[in-house]
Formats: sequence, C-alpha cells, structure tokens
Amino acid sequence: MILPSTLLDVPENAPEWVKNKFQKWRELGGFWGVVPVDKPQTSFPPVHPLYLSLVYKIFGPNPLASRIIQALLSAVTTIILYHFTRKVLDPETAFVTYLIAAFYPYYIYYTGVLLNETISIFLLILSFWIFELMKEKDKIIYPLMFGFLLTLLVLARSVFLLFFIIALALVLLTIRKGLKKAALMTLAFIVTVSPWVIRNYNIYNQIIIMPTKGGWNLWERNNYRLNPDFLEIEHPELKKSFKIISDSDKKNLKRRDLTFYPDLKGKNEPERDEIFKNMFKEFVKANPVIYLKLCHIRAFEFFRITHMYIDGYVYKVLAWLSAGLMMILGSIGGLFLLKRWRNLLVLYLLIAYYIPIHILTTSEPRYRLMIEFIFIIFSSYIIKFLFTKTHIQINPAIQVGYECRG
Repeated sequence: MILPSTLLDVPENAPEWVKNKFQKWRELGGFWGVVPVDKPQTSFPPVHPLYLSLVYKIFGPNPLASRIIQALLSAVTTIILYHFTRKVLDPETAFVTYLIAAFYPYYIYYTGVLLNETISIFLLILSFWIFELMKEKDKIIYPLMFGFLLTLLVLARSVFLLFFIIALALVLLTIRKGLKKAALMTLAFIVTVSPWVIRNYNIYNQIIIMPTKGGWNLWERNNYRLNPDFLEIEHPELKKSFKIISDSDKKNLKRRDLTFYPDLKGKNEPERDEIFKNMFKEFVKANPVIYLKLCHIRAFEFFRITHMYIDGYVYKVLAWLSAGLMMILGSIGGLFLLKRWRNLLVLYLLIAYYIPIHILTTSEPRYRLMIEFIFIIFSSYIIKFLFTKTHIQINPAIQVGYECRG
C-alpha cells in the first residue's frame, strides 16, 4: 500500500483545527507523523487496502462500486448471523436478530464508508458460524476455514491477533479432536499470513505481522493526550472528555518529555514503531494514576451512544433507539443467557477480550461496532422472551438464506 503525498493537501474550507493537524503531519514527514508517503509502507493491515485496490482495478477508482459491494456483503452478513444465532440459541431469536441486523442504522451507514468495518464484521460472523459447524462435524475443511477466516480478520484488524490465540485454546480444550483441529487452524494461519510476512521481510529485512502504526496509536492515545499542543489541533469538543485530567495532574506529570514527538529522522517504520511503544511503556510506569484516568475516558468513549462531533435531535433519538437500546437490552440478555454459557462461550470470550483491550489501549465508538452483533443477539433473546411472556408468538415461518421454502 502506498499513500500519495497529495492526500496531505487540506481543502480550503476545512476547519482550522484540521488544517493545523495536517500542517503538523507535513512537518513530521507523513500521516500522523509516522506513516510515510509515496513509498510502500506497513502501517496498516493489508486486507482492506487489497479489497479496495481490487475493486478499483475492476470498476475504476469509483467509491460507489465499493459501497455497493459493501452493501451486498452486509446483507449476506445478516443471513449468516441468522444461521449462527439459530445454531447457538433458537429459530425465534435468530429471526428477531436477522430483522434487527438488517435494519440496524449503523450497519447500513458503514456500508457507505470506505473503512474496514463492513468486511471485518463479515469475516468475524462467518468465522463464528464455521466454528459452530466445526463443533458438529469432523471434516478437515472446517478448521482450515476457521483458521483462514480468523487470519484474514487479523490482517484486517490486528487487534484480533491475540483473539486468534484464544480461539486456538478454545478449540483445543472444548472440541472433540481439538488438537488436530487446532493444528489445522495453525497451518491455515501460517499459509494465509505468509505473503504479508514475506512482503514485509523483503522491505525491512525482518519479520513483521502487526502493522507498524500500533506503537503510534498507543503513544497518541496516552502520552500525546498530555502534550500541550494536543487539544489545539483536535476537534474542540474533545476537550470536554479530558476534564477528568485535572490541572494538578498536568502540573505534576512525570516524564513530560515522553509526551512530545521524538526525533524520527532516519528511522524506518519498524524502528519508529518500537520507539513509540517504549515511550508508551515508560509513560505508564511514570504516571499510573493518569493512565487509569485515560482508561476511564476510553471506557466512556467505547460505550458512547451519540458521537460528540454530531449534533441534532433526530440523530440522537435514532442513536438511542438503535445502539442505545441494543446496549441496554443486550446487557440484560447477556446476564439472562449466562446459564447457557457453554453454547455461547465464543461470544462471551470475545466480549471479555475485546472491550478491555480497547479500554487499555485506544478507543472510540466506531470500534464497538465489531461486537454490537453480540448485543443484538442478546437483545433479540430478551425481545423473544418478552413476547413469549405476553403470549405473542414469534413464528419465523419465513426462513432466511438457503433454508427458504416459500
């Protein structure tokens, strides 16, 4: 992937804080001050750039083609989600899940955004469905597919690398012939990740699996938040989130030098990545209380229902009737379903891993989208339960996907 330097050109009508940010990046030599321009780089996971390049190769550089494909992919994802939910719970809950997911505003919105959410959610839900099939059948294809899909997910969103290890342990400890299936998953991982590793080795002469922007993400979401210049080149609304960081915290900050951009001249991407990671570690050790306050801010951001940069009564009502309601009902449903944890263990493990990892590192409401399907499933169970209690039957007579009969 190569980012042209022209992307650093800011439109004249951009807000002043955006102009200031891009000017800072230009001074530092690339996007975020770390991602080089006009040459190959390893800052981002490869799946979504490869997807966009393939679409543009076939249809030309037209974002509309990608948006149409993502819309179709999202529609297929809801069908797969139906079949997964049917396996782990029941047809009624699966049908409600399908209806909610098909009309979920945020899923619809992100099909039109050229980010990796749509393709990542597809890979995640499809891998979970394959996991359920693997539990039932001993065919070699299922662990190979499960490993392949999870590896693609890692190459789309690197945060799932550790979850791949969790999934390996889950297969090894809970599934019949787990050792064989875990070995096949590992084989699929090695084969799938090899082209990316070989490509990076040819550029930097070292093995790189994780994208090299990770260190900057850690530094920017922690150290840089205490840099005096930070809030001057960010959206003004962001200042409200940092009221928990008191003037006393800022005055007594230790290792203030770790909040300023380091000298990166002559450093390649892996070297820059390592510098930022070490600065993050030193910052946390020097300021543990402030780090915990930053984690508090990230926890709030992760579960924020309305975006701080978007205003309007209609938007806020829609957000609370969709994401807000799903978070509330899903949390209740998750507690109700704890008695069936064996069937739903992969979902609970994902929640237990995904939320803390973002609170500890980097967070924003968009990142929650990857696990909102779980809250939709749990909410659907509660909705079905309430209908049952009121003697209103949900009859999923219209089957979804390949089970359609009429």
